[in-house]
Amino acid sequence: MSAALTDWLMTRNAQLEMQAERQRERLAAVGRIGEECRERARLISEGAGDREIRGSDLGRRHAYFRVADEIAEALR
Repeated sequence: MSAALTDWLMTRNAQLEMQAERQRERLAAVGRIGEECRERARLISEGAGDREIRGSDLGRRHAYFRVADEIAEALR
């Protein structure tokens, strides 16, 4: 292999490694958003105590769980 090709391959490899690291960071951020949605849904459930969850609380709880589940599925 020529020195120029070796240099190009090393540079390209470094670029790809940086891109991969950015993608891992983005995926981790999305995962944290999913965890936060699940936590918010749990807090709505806990806040209801023994009473039935209704109305906007029920809708928000369902939406948070749905988003969290979809994120978890996408990250698999």
